[in-house]
Amino acid sequence: MKKRIALLLSAIAATAFVTAACASSNALDRGAAGTLTITQSADNSDIKSDMLDRTDTVNDPVDAYSGVLKSVWGSFLTSDGVIKSTARTSLAVNETDGFDRGAVQVTVKQTVPSDAGIVVSASGNGLRYWEGEGIAYYFFFIGWGKNAEHPVAYLGKTDNGKWTALKVIDINSLTFGEPYKLKVVLNGTDLNCYVNDKLYIVFSERRFLRGTGYGIRAGAVATEFSDFSVSKTVV
Repeated sequence: MKKRIALLLSAIAATAFVTAACASSNALDRGAAGTLTITQSADNSDIKSDMLDRTDTVNDPVDAYSGVLKSVWGSFLTSDGVIKSTARTSLAVNETDGFDRGAVQVTVKQTVPSDAGIVVSASGNGLRYWEGEGIAYYFFFIGWGKNAEHPVAYLGKTDNGKWTALKVIDINSLTFGEPYKLKVVLNGTDLNCYVNDKLYIVFSERRFLRGTGYGIRAGAVATEFSDFSVSKTVV
């Protein structure tokens, strides 16, 4: 009997060690469906990847958003808190938090002239999607010309396969290859869009998108996202 108890305790200890090792992993794991989950810690200080079928919970306050992003198009890798796109087009979205009010912000660094930024008010098909039928979201990003010139702050909308440029503002304070911070504040049917803490775009419309997803989108390989956070703050 003592020998059986000792063996049982050893098995429990081994299981606990494996579980702890998996929970602290910083490698990007791919789920059975070919998507990945990027999990943010409660204090926004660390971003880690996790398997889709894991049952871990995020110890956030009840009134906080989780910050968990699922890749729904393309692919990402994460290392030392930096999320990097590894496909020509990539999109990662949280579809479960019910984001209807608050702020999403992230620091972006691009190595290829393209669009990269923040997605809000998103609704999708629950599977793999980018744009098209049944897909809708607002997308705030910095757009660059082919030669990495003439950057613009751009707010666009994709809605059921139709793309609309909502507001485009010239921005001359950015240098290609240098990181910059984007923030989108959603309050009811109002969107305020910031670059490096400066307000560039204020937008609202009567037929505002009803989706509650949020996330990041990249239009090129090796786009880096860091310091990603989401909160209830609307200031």
